Order: sequence, then structure tokens, then C-alpha cells
Amino acid sequence: MHHAFDELEIEGKRLINAQEFRKIQTYFHLSEDDFLTQHNHYFDTSDFQLKAQNAALRIRYKNGTYVLTLKVRNEDGVLEKHQPLSTVEWTEGAPLTQLTKGGTVQSYLEKDWGISFDTLHPLGRLSTSRAEIPYEKGLLALDESRYFEEVDYELEYEGRSHEHVQEVLTQIASRVGLDPHSPEPKPKVQRFFTAAFGPA
Repeated sequence: MHHAFDELEIEGKRLINAQEFRKIQTYFHLSEDDFLTQHNHYFDTSDFQLKAQNAALRIRYKNGTYVLTLKVRNEDGVLEKHQPLSTVEWTEGAPLTQLTKGGTVQSYLEKDWGISFDTLHPLGRLSTSRAEIPYEKGLLALDESRYFEEVDYELEYEGRSHEHVQEVLTQIASRVGLDPHSPEPKPKVQRFFTAAFGPA
């Protein structure tokens, strides 16, 4: 399945509280200007066929452009397939059937998974204020996310291997004073689902 996707992300995350968020922000000298807000709009079928396959379909608005992304979680990491959208193709709240036919994500879902765009419904919006910095030959991200009535904070690191990712996260935890053994949180989209529909 890997060859059908654009990239494989190997990442690790820690769910943190507001106080720990401020500690990390201070440690890395991040100001409010370092944070950019991105809006994620999620879609699935009424019987959650994507969720059942550990997949999520989103449109992200970031830096003035929309991108449709299919994310599939497997034992190696997170596979991603992207389809850039023009601003005339999609506006917030519009159905996916408005998109230009034959896009890479649409073709893959319909041909390989048998899921028609006609059956996909919007689930809601998750907004994240994110700061990203290159760190230890990887990418460190600090997130504040808002969805429905929830606000949560997350430290994320994308690296070369699972070992590299965990090593760097443990190092940051010890330097900043976080619990180095805090468990890996559920992905944002799963937390979003829980807030929207209750525990699975």
C-alpha cells in the first residue's frame, strides 16, 4: 500500500497540560508570532468506513491554501496522500462532490476502497495553533487544539525512526520537567471523534 501514498510520517506525541505547554514554549523561546493557526475539516461516511480502517480524511486550510489529505495509520507510522485544492473548488461547509473529478485522493478512495465521495459527510472542524521548529534532525511541533467545547495541548516530534522519536521526546521531557513516561495519546482525530460522538 505504501507506493500509493505520498509520504510516511514517523512521529511521537505527548498530551500535555496548559502549564507544561507554557514551559515548553519558554524553553524553546517561542513567541505568539511563532504560532500559526490551521483549520482541519474532517469527513467520513455515515457508518464511519474510514474510521474503521484507521483512516481519516481532512481538508486543511493553512497559509491561504486548502489541501485534501487521506491519513492511514499502520505499524510503520502514518501514511499520507495529498490533493491540493483551489479556493474555487471548495469552501467551508461545501460537500466534497463539488471537487474537480479525478483528483488523486478521490480516485484512490473510489477505486481502491470503494468509497464514493457522494457518501462522505462533514463531521466538524478542529482548529490548531501550531509552532514548528527543526530540532535534533527532525521536526518539533507544539500544538493548542480547539474542537467543539474541548481545548487540548500536545507536543509532537517527527523523526527518522521510532527509536529516534522516542529518544528525543524523552530528552525534552527530562529537560523541561515533564513526565518522561507519559503514554502516547490517541491521535487528534480520535479525540475529535470522542468529543463529537462519545467513546467508541
